[in-house]
Amino acid sequence: MDELELPDLWQFHLYDHEADLSLGGVEHAFRTGSVSLVPPGTPVRYRYRGRSEHLYVHLRLGAAGEPP
Repeated sequence: MDELELPDLWQFHLYDHEADLSLGGVEHAFRTGSVSLVPPGTPVRYRYRGRSEHLYVHLRLGAAGEPP
């Protein structure tokens, strides 16, 4: 099991496995091909079922205002 919270970063994951995911205390089940987008500061808990391969991007969005 992994637990994390990224206070300043969005989390985008593409999963190639099955697991249970808790986002801010709400449980979700996912399987191969599922994606998640988690806002900054959201507590996340993964309960894996076997191997846990996935692709991910953690990113910081710019401040609000006029686009450059």
